[in-house]
Amino acid sequence: MFFIADHTPRMVTEIAESHLRYEFDLIRLSEVDYNLFLSSALPDEVVFAALGNLGTDDFPTAARRIIRRLAETSPSNLELDRYFEQLRVLVNLRKLKPFVEQIMDSVLKYFDPEIDPWYIKGKEEGKRELILKFLKDGVLTTEQIAFYFDVSPEQVEALRAELNK
Repeated sequence: MFFIADHTPRMVTEIAESHLRYEFDLIRLSEVDYNLFLSSALPDEVVFAALGNLGTDDFPTAARRIIRRLAETSPSNLELDRYFEQLRVLVNLRKLKPFVEQIMDSVLKYFDPEIDPWYIKGKEEGKRELILKFLKDGVLTTEQIAFYFDVSPEQVEALRAELNK
């Protein structure tokens, strides 16, 4: 069994009863040298380097190495995107959230953000929020907002109606 948290596990690894005996090994991934995972030819294994012991490497250095190795071992961009998503989740599990943005910025060179559904969704949500701010401000007309944000006047009016509810 693998333990992924950084702290010492409090989990029982042995059950001994009168008619039952069961034990298992508990492997703390944070004690395994991350270079072991990096040396794999399988991206499914490489991604676990994010949970390993980084030794003397700081996290940004390790992240660059992990990303580079994932790019080398992934058979396609589609699969590479999947491994990057897994990497993001694993980094969050290690409570390294401050580095997530830094990692994702370095990942951008491997795929086209203009076709990435999360990028598109974020861009649309940002546009929507800005339109709402301009509507609240009341300085620009519906047509001006539509022009600057490349949306139809009807879309602007729909947001205005939402704002006035």
